[in-house]
Formats: sequence, C-alpha cells, structure tokens
Amino acid sequence: MRPIWKGFIAFGLVSIPVKLYPATESKSISFSLIHQNCGGPIHYKKFCAVCNREVSPEEITKGYEFSKGQFVTFTEEELEALPKLKGRKIEILDFVNLAEVDPIYLQKSYYLTPSEGGEKPYALLMQALKDSKKIAIAKMVLRTKENIAMVRVFKEQVLTVSTIFYPDEIRKFEILEIPKEIPVEERELSMAKMLIDSLTTPFTPEKYKDTYREALMEVIEKKIQHEAIVIPEEKVPAKVIDLTEALRLSLEKITGEKVGA
Repeated sequence: MRPIWKGFIAFGLVSIPVKLYPATESKSISFSLIHQNCGGPIHYKKFCAVCNREVSPEEITKGYEFSKGQFVTFTEEELEALPKLKGRKIEILDFVNLAEVDPIYLQKSYYLTPSEGGEKPYALLMQALKDSKKIAIAKMVLRTKENIAMVRVFKEQVLTVSTIFYPDEIRKFEILEIPKEIPVEERELSMAKMLIDSLTTPFTPEKYKDTYREALMEVIEKKIQHEAIVIPEEKVPAKVIDLTEALRLSLEKITGEKVGA
C-alpha cells in the first residue's frame, strides 16, 4: 500500500513522524448502466435545465444553495483566496476511555506507521496507550476538512486513527416517533434474556460473511461463462403473532431443547 498522508503526531512536546494508510475498503459490487440495444455504456452529460442545453467545463462554476433554487456562486479566484487548511499534524488533545466513545461517532479508520526516525517515539506512545488502557482524541486536517479523530492501538501491534463525527453532525433522534413507557411482562423479559445468553459468544468477525455479495458474484461468474442461472425459491417464515411464543420457539431453535409454554 502507498501512504495517502504523511505528517506527525504531536504528543506533548514529542513529535512522531508517521504515514497514513486506509485501513478499510468497500467490497460492494456496483453495476454500470448499459444501452440494451447495442451494449454500450451510458454516459451522463452536464446539462443546464434553464438553458436547455449541454454545457462545457469552461461554463461551469461552483455555487452554494442557501435557499431552495437560490445560489451564491464563487469564481476560482475567490475560492483560492479563502483561508487554507494547512497542517500535517495529528495533534493529541485529550486521553479518554474507549467505552466513552459511542460507535455512532465513528467514520473511517486508517493505519498509522512510523516514518524514518519515528520508530522509538511511536513504540513509546503505543506502549503507553496499552498500559493506560486509554485512547487519544486528536485534531487533524485530512483532505479539505479539519477532523476530530481517535488514536488507539489495534490488535496490540499498530496504531490506528479513526475520524469521528462532530456532535452537530449526529442527527437528533428526539424528533423520531419512539414509543415510551411500554409495559414489559416479566416472563417475556426473562425469555428474552435467556435468548441473549444463548446467543452470546466472543466477537469473531471472520465468521460473518456477505452472503449476498458471494451469491451475486456466483451469478456474475455464471453469466460470464454463459451458464444457466437458477434462482432458489425464498422460504417465507411462518408468521408468529404472539411475542411469548416467538421467544419460546427462538429458544428451542437455538438450544435444541424443549421450552415449556
């Protein structure tokens, strides 16, 4: 892998030169739009709805929609005059417990490796984080945005940095229609806890497979080889209306033992 960013971690008065690598990649399968008649790919053209014609790149500028259908536009010179986001620094601000950071804040993760001369302070920070069982909250500029990020040890072997959303980027759930104070029967709660206990296991990410992607790739390969495609009939589960009965049947399926009514 090639690094996408080079800079340093500011840890007090200590500077640790580091390189940044993407830690994740999307495996989603995407489709192209094809002209059914000739098999040619479909391309989109830049079209002005007001002038009712295609426009060239030289005619296009950038704009910000401040109200529905109303824009303020910017020339390249105006954009160039804006304050630049500079910095090759991951500035550590605080140290916190990982459990305090709700997963809803997490965006994208990257690996951090030491650049030449940064091996010792890199190892020092990693060991200090391990021993203290803390993570670092830092500020960094990545691409065109100033990010808040989380620096932590992954698999006891490498530092990672994960960008996190700002609080005002998390949508308020209070505006949703959420049922409140619904009474729960003690027997149903007990069975639900039993079901949770029976399904509780150490987290092993390797056991989870993208079965849809695997099936889709199998169909694609058959298409390439001009093989016949057989679509299996989807099994519709029996509808269970009673919550207690649904919990009882779930427990029987997991444990393999008869659960009393």
